[in-house]
Amino acid sequence: MIKRKYTKSVLIKIIAIALSITLIAVSTACNGTGLTSENEGNIQDEINTAVASTMTSQALDTQRTKGAEAALSPTETSAPTNTALPDTPTPEPSLTPAEAATDETPAAEDQPPPPLTGGPSVQVSVDTNCRSGPGKSYTWLGGLMVGESALLVGKDPSGQYWYINNPDQEGKYCWIWRKYASTIGNTAPLPVYTPGPTPTPEVNFSTDIHELETCGGAWQVEFTIVNNGSVVLHSVSTSVNDTVTGHSSGKSSVNSFKEKNGCAEIDVRDKREPGEKGYTVSRNLPSDPTGHLLFASIKVCTEDNLNGDCRTREFYFTP
Repeated sequence: MIKRKYTKSVLIKIIAIALSITLIAVSTACNGTGLTSENEGNIQDEINTAVASTMTSQALDTQRTKGAEAALSPTETSAPTNTALPDTPTPEPSLTPAEAATDETPAAEDQPPPPLTGGPSVQVSVDTNCRSGPGKSYTWLGGLMVGESALLVGKDPSGQYWYINNPDQEGKYCWIWRKYASTIGNTAPLPVYTPGPTPTPEVNFSTDIHELETCGGAWQVEFTIVNNGSVVLHSVSTSVNDTVTGHSSGKSSVNSFKEKNGCAEIDVRDKREPGEKGYTVSRNLPSDPTGHLLFASIKVCTEDNLNGDCRTREFYFTP
């Protein structure tokens, strides 16, 4: 059975209609006799009593219904409050015996400098030429200077030369004599390279200003000559032009390599072997060229009097 819930006003209307029907029925039963005031008052009292009784019953039903719904509904509980846990420090991991430092570990300042990245390296105690092959007969390609380091790439079958990264040409390689070399790192795994055939003799040299000399009121420019080729040098020619004054020393031609101090010759060599250094001096300039832009032309040859195979270098400089 379906139970319907009614409001107070609806119930009063329903009861009133029911009583009206009852009154009509009573009136009819009494042969049409009308109701007296007393009867009307009694009827009104009965209506009020019925209404009050009905409301009381409705209130009890409502209370029972709410009680049943409360019994069937789950009990609501308040959401738990987040409570911060006390900060418990995480214990630091302790070193295992294998990780623990020992007194045998050398201090940083006692350790040798690490080798360059990529493998063992080499240094020299004397400035050393770096050539295209293991020997003076090969072309000069650069040099490893004191204080520099270079990566070791290989070694020759005789064990007398190291194959290294060329310090003067990035991405290139060359050979140095190991007499003045000391290595850092393990060189045992380095490959052994067999050099190619001895190249055709070649004239090659480098030069730079050494100093200005004065002799009898005239000025001379002294240059260094380093034989970087694979042949012996026997003669040299030098000329200097002062671009500021327009003066020229003229071209000299000598069959020796000499070093001077003023007017005095302090070292004279008749030839320069591959790898050796010598000096040459220009002819006179009439005025002091200090601070002027000068142009030099230097030529060296494998035979006397500028004969044989020759090579010329020209450059600007300021003394």
